[in-house]
Amino acid sequence: KRTTLENFVPPDLAVVVVDDSRVIRKSIVAKFNAVARRVDGTFHFTEYESVEAVLPELDNFARNPRLVVTVDENLNSPLTGSHLISALVDANCQGLIASASGDPDVAKQHLNLGANVVLGKPFPTTDYIVHTLANAFRDRQGRHDSPATTTTTTTKKKKKDDAGDE
Repeated sequence: KRTTLENFVPPDLAVVVVDDSRVIRKSIVAKFNAVARRVDGTFHFTEYESVEAVLPELDNFARNPRLVVTVDENLNSPLTGSHLISALVDANCQGLIASASGDPDVAKQHLNLGANVVLGKPFPTTDYIVHTLANAFRDRQGRHDSPATTTTTTTKKKKKDDAGDE
């Protein structure tokens, strides 16, 4: 059964994995498949080994609000993950951009360029990914009028004296 927070992760999430290592791409897909099972979903994956390979396809997925793009920095090609994040921001990417760099300084740079979350390497636990994505999608839902899922939540305003009674 999905928790309230997990309801913010779209069950039909599209995941674009950009990493030059086939082994790393496969491990990211495996981790996201675990997340999909956790949220009772079926995720759809597309893998790229370079920024150059993904750029021609950018317009095909950037408008999808049910999207996560995982981005590594060093991709054994002239263009880096930072270039891709900038291109995604310029394309007004409606989904989430996730830094998958293992270098904390690069992850910070990715956030400054427009990444929404940092997942890092080694990839974190399934629980961490679920909570990170759920919080990010929830925050996006608050900023946009298009919810990430069909689930709606209502919150009751607490009276000041009821604040500690949950």
